[in-house]
Amino acid sequence: MERKKIKPYFAVCFTFLIASVITIFPLSSNLWWLKPHWLTLVLIYWVIFLPNVIGVIAGFFVGILIDLLKGTPFGSTGLVLAFIAFLTIMLRMRLRQFRFWQQFAVVIFLVGLEQLLYLWLQLALGSSSVVGMKYWSSAGISIIMWPILFLLLRSYQRRLKLL
Repeated sequence: MERKKIKPYFAVCFTFLIASVITIFPLSSNLWWLKPHWLTLVLIYWVIFLPNVIGVIAGFFVGILIDLLKGTPFGSTGLVLAFIAFLTIMLRMRLRQFRFWQQFAVVIFLVGLEQLLYLWLQLALGSSSVVGMKYWSSAGISIIMWPILFLLLRSYQRRLKLL
Protein backbone atom coordinates (compact mmCIF):
# COMPACT_ATOMS: atom_id res chain seq x y z
CA MET A 1 0.00 0.00 0.00
CA GLU A 2 1.18 3.47 -0.65
CA ARG A 3 1.82 5.89 2.20
CA LYS A 4 -1.31 8.02 1.66
CA LYS A 5 -3.63 5.04 2.10
CA ILE A 6 -1.98 3.85 5.31
CA LYS A 7 -1.91 7.23 7.05
CA PRO A 8 -5.66 7.57 7.80
CA TYR A 9 -5.80 4.10 9.33
CA PHE A 10 -2.98 4.82 11.76
CA ALA A 11 -4.33 8.26 12.64
CA VAL A 12 -7.82 6.90 13.35
CA CYS A 13 -6.48 3.89 15.25
CA PHE A 14 -4.46 6.25 17.42
CA THR A 15 -7.61 8.15 18.41
CA PHE A 16 -9.40 4.88 19.19
CA LEU A 17 -6.43 3.77 21.27
CA ILE A 18 -6.56 6.99 23.31
CA ALA A 19 -10.35 6.66 23.71
CA SER A 20 -9.96 3.01 24.78
CA VAL A 21 -7.36 3.87 27.41
CA ILE A 22 -9.56 6.63 28.79
CA THR A 23 -12.56 4.28 28.75
CA ILE A 24 -10.90 1.52 30.74
CA PHE A 25 -9.16 3.92 33.12
CA PRO A 26 -10.63 3.11 36.54
CA LEU A 27 -12.61 5.64 38.53
CA SER A 28 -13.80 5.21 42.07
CA SER A 29 -17.08 3.38 42.47
CA ASN A 30 -18.80 6.65 43.38
CA LEU A 31 -17.71 8.47 40.21
CA TRP A 32 -18.35 5.88 37.46
CA TRP A 33 -21.36 7.85 36.25
CA LEU A 34 -19.15 10.84 35.37
CA LYS A 35 -17.29 8.92 32.65
CA PRO A 36 -18.34 9.90 29.10
CA HIS A 37 -18.73 7.34 26.33
CA TRP A 38 -15.48 8.27 24.60
CA LEU A 39 -15.47 5.38 22.15
CA THR A 40 -18.98 6.10 20.98
CA LEU A 41 -18.21 9.76 20.41
CA VAL A 42 -14.96 9.01 18.55
CA LEU A 43 -16.75 6.36 16.47
CA ILE A 44 -19.54 8.77 15.53
CA TYR A 45 -17.04 11.46 14.53
CA TRP A 46 -14.93 9.21 12.31
CA VAL A 47 -17.93 7.53 10.69
CA ILE A 48 -19.28 10.96 9.76
CA PHE A 49 -16.04 12.34 8.37
CA LEU A 50 -14.07 9.27 7.20
CA PRO A 51 -16.64 6.60 6.30
CA ASN A 52 -14.22 4.91 3.89
CA VAL A 53 -11.90 4.21 6.84
CA ILE A 54 -14.30 3.56 9.74
CA GLY A 55 -17.64 1.77 9.59
CA VAL A 56 -19.73 -0.96 11.11
CA ILE A 57 -16.98 -3.58 11.19
CA ALA A 58 -14.57 -1.19 12.90
CA GLY A 59 -17.25 -0.34 15.47
CA PHE A 60 -17.80 -4.03 16.14
CA PHE A 61 -14.11 -4.81 16.62
CA VAL A 62 -13.50 -1.78 18.83
CA GLY A 63 -16.45 -2.92 20.96
CA ILE A 64 -15.06 -6.48 21.14
CA LEU A 65 -11.73 -5.06 22.30
CA ILE A 66 -13.45 -3.08 25.05
CA ASP A 67 -15.44 -6.16 26.08
CA LEU A 68 -12.18 -8.06 26.48
CA LEU A 69 -10.50 -5.24 28.40
CA LYS A 70 -13.41 -4.47 30.73
CA GLY A 71 -14.65 -8.02 31.23
CA THR A 72 -18.18 -7.26 30.05
CA PRO A 73 -20.21 -9.95 28.23
CA PHE A 74 -18.36 -10.79 25.03
CA GLY A 75 -19.85 -9.05 22.02
CA SER A 76 -22.32 -6.82 23.83
CA THR A 77 -20.39 -3.57 23.35
CA GLY A 78 -19.36 -4.66 19.87
CA LEU A 79 -22.96 -5.20 18.86
CA VAL A 80 -24.06 -1.85 20.25
CA LEU A 81 -21.20 0.09 18.64
CA ALA A 82 -21.76 -1.66 15.31
CA PHE A 83 -25.43 -0.62 15.39
CA ILE A 84 -24.50 2.98 16.28
CA ALA A 85 -21.98 2.99 13.40
CA PHE A 86 -24.67 1.65 11.06
CA LEU A 87 -27.13 4.38 12.05
CA THR A 88 -24.42 7.02 11.72
CA ILE A 89 -23.58 5.78 8.22
CA MET A 90 -27.26 6.00 7.29
CA LEU A 91 -27.40 9.59 8.59
CA ARG A 92 -23.91 10.60 7.47
CA MET A 93 -24.76 12.69 4.43
CA ARG A 94 -27.38 14.61 6.34
CA LEU A 95 -25.08 15.09 9.31
CA ARG A 96 -22.36 16.60 7.16
CA GLN A 97 -24.84 19.20 5.88
CA PHE A 98 -26.37 20.00 9.26
CA ARG A 99 -25.31 22.94 11.36
CA PHE A 100 -23.40 22.13 14.50
CA TRP A 101 -26.44 22.35 16.81
CA GLN A 102 -28.36 19.99 14.52
CA GLN A 103 -25.46 17.52 14.58
CA PHE A 104 -25.45 17.93 18.34
CA ALA A 105 -29.13 16.87 18.51
CA VAL A 106 -28.43 13.74 16.44
CA VAL A 107 -25.43 12.87 18.61
CA ILE A 108 -27.66 13.22 21.70
CA PHE A 109 -30.04 10.73 20.11
CA LEU A 110 -27.24 8.29 19.17
CA VAL A 111 -25.59 8.34 22.60
CA GLY A 112 -28.95 7.91 24.33
CA LEU A 113 -29.78 5.04 22.00
CA GLU A 114 -26.42 3.46 22.76
CA GLN A 115 -27.20 3.61 26.48
CA LEU A 116 -30.65 2.15 25.90
CA LEU A 117 -29.37 -0.70 23.71
CA TYR A 118 -26.62 -1.56 26.17
CA LEU A 119 -29.15 -1.56 29.02
CA TRP A 120 -31.47 -3.79 27.02
CA LEU A 121 -28.64 -6.24 26.29
CA GLN A 122 -27.61 -6.31 29.95
CA LEU A 123 -31.17 -7.05 31.02
CA ALA A 124 -31.51 -9.72 28.30
CA LEU A 125 -28.33 -11.36 29.60
CA GLY A 126 -29.74 -11.53 33.11
CA SER A 127 -28.30 -8.49 34.85
CA SER A 128 -30.56 -7.37 37.67
CA SER A 129 -28.99 -3.99 38.29
CA VAL A 130 -31.23 -1.10 39.18
CA VAL A 131 -31.14 1.74 36.67
CA GLY A 132 -31.44 5.26 37.98
CA MET A 133 -30.45 8.76 37.04
CA LYS A 134 -26.77 7.97 37.53
CA TYR A 135 -26.93 5.46 34.67
CA TRP A 136 -28.29 8.08 32.28
CA SER A 137 -26.00 10.85 33.54
CA SER A 138 -23.00 9.35 31.73
CA ALA A 139 -24.88 9.97 28.48
CA GLY A 140 -25.41 13.55 29.57
CA ILE A 141 -21.71 13.94 30.33
CA SER A 142 -20.96 12.49 26.88
CA ILE A 143 -23.15 15.12 25.27
CA ILE A 144 -21.35 17.86 27.16
CA MET A 145 -18.02 16.47 25.92
CA TRP A 146 -19.11 16.21 22.26
CA PRO A 147 -18.28 19.83 21.27
CA ILE A 148 -14.83 19.60 22.86
CA LEU A 149 -14.08 16.24 21.27
CA PHE A 150 -15.46 17.43 17.94
CA LEU A 151 -13.12 20.42 17.91
CA LEU A 152 -10.11 18.34 18.99
CA LEU A 153 -10.70 15.66 16.37
CA ARG A 154 -11.44 18.26 13.68
CA SER A 155 -8.14 19.99 14.47
CA TYR A 156 -6.31 16.64 14.45
CA GLN A 157 -7.94 15.69 11.16
CA ARG A 158 -7.02 18.98 9.50
CA ARG A 159 -3.47 18.93 10.84
CA LEU A 160 -2.91 15.48 9.34
CA LYS A 161 -4.83 16.44 6.18
CA LEU A 162 -7.20 13.49 6.44
CA LEU A 163 -10.05 15.22 4.58
